[in-house]
Amino acid sequence: MSRGDAARRDPGRHAGRPGAGLATVGTATLVELAPGVRLDLPEEPESLKVGLRTALLDGQDWREGFSDDICIGLWLWGEWQPALEPLGVTRDDFVEVVVGYHRELWLWLIGDRNWDQFVMGLAGRISRRVPPAP
Repeated sequence: MSRGDAARRDPGRHAGRPGAGLATVGTATLVELAPGVRLDLPEEPESLKVGLRTALLDGQDWREGFSDDICIGLWLWGEWQPALEPLGVTRDDFVEVVVGYHRELWLWLIGDRNWDQFVMGLAGRISRRVPPAP
């Protein structure tokens, strides 16, 4: 049994640790940003992953991969925008966080991180950057 399997079976197992606000509900994992506001962790975009990895291995500048059709940041923004915008997170703020997370993105692309690790870590970073409520 992996550590991830154990954590999914007992979500309170790591209470008090970073990411303790993560909960598993059926097959959907959620990050709660504010009371009642959650980021659904989407299914892995396999074709996007392959396209981005291929582009990077073919020599495309990784920074350009955040502004075009192979951009994981723009794809995730499309998934999470409805939850983030009302909390004051802009598209530019979001993409800046994704760009800062490029090492983990690379590790996901080459298979050293799985999708859940990558996207949950990114969601945690985003949650720490949500502006405080007025």
